[in-house]
Amino acid sequence: MKAENVVGEAKRLIGHNEFAKARDMLEPWLETHPDDGSAWSALGAAEFSLGNLEKARGATEKATLLRPDNALDWCNLGTILRKSGQYEQAETAQRCALELDPDCRRARVELQKNERDRATKPARPAPERPPAEPRQPAATSGGGPSERWAWIAERGWAIALGLALLICLVWVLVGGHIARQREAAAMAEAAARARTLEQQARAAEPERRRREAALIGRQMARNTIAYVDSLQSPDRGGESRTDAQREASWVSEFKGQWVRWEGTVVDVKRRGETWAVSLRCSPAIEASDTRFDLDTTTALGLKKGQRIRIEGRLDEQHSSRYDLVDVRVVAKW
Repeated sequence: MKAENVVGEAKRLIGHNEFAKARDMLEPWLETHPDDGSAWSALGAAEFSLGNLEKARGATEKATLLRPDNALDWCNLGTILRKSGQYEQAETAQRCALELDPDCRRARVELQKNERDRATKPARPAPERPPAEPRQPAATSGGGPSERWAWIAERGWAIALGLALLICLVWVLVGGHIARQREAAAMAEAAARARTLEQQARAAEPERRRREAALIGRQMARNTIAYVDSLQSPDRGGESRTDAQREASWVSEFKGQWVRWEGTVVDVKRRGETWAVSLRCSPAIEASDTRFDLDTTTALGLKKGQRIRIEGRLDEQHSSRYDLVDVRVVAKW
């Protein structure tokens, strides 16, 4: 009979809760096929279900030695060790399972159960292994090669299991170190990228200021509000421009820019400690198209219909006027 047939039938019996039949089928198979890791794993499951924790542990340990990269075998071993009260060894086995398969949800649940049992149930000492058969003393004081090999053979499973646990521990430590190195490299790369962007922004700042100064110069040279209107008209942006696009264009191109305009005073009204002045700069508009605030001394020197020249910063654009701030009167007639 093939190995997959034996193990498959045993798993089917375990699935139907026929654990004794599965054990009776696997034991003779393993006598002739001791290197079948899947059979040892199935035997461990059958013995565990029958309540034979020590036998289940022995069979599962052999499965982990034959298949050290199988996360499920390590998880099963951790469960058996937890049930046996060996909480530290159980935790080590479950962490080996997670190192092999980080998505093993059962191993994470078993770790939580292990911590819970460790806090509520006393740990039990590891069961003693059956004593070895007495041997005749060797002829030499140090023991001959046959005696040393016999000693290694008796403790081979324990030594191999210890080595496997040590390898898993080293694997976990090395994996954590590599992860920390990758995280540090990613942070360094992000910092370098941020410095590069900052340097690019600083390098572009003089050009931005130059364009801003040129725009202000053109505004002052034209000395007319029609220059602003032409950039905001549908002729420049197309009829498809929305109000939001027009507002965004205004903010990016003109808000905060200094202008020098001439116009006719339309109205001067007191508003608290300041005076609100309305000015008509465009001859095509009958009502006022510009508004700003002045101090009392300057505002009292203005009259309706008077022609004045002002300097100030563009602050807001409305459907029928512009608002200016930091305004001063530089000439009047």
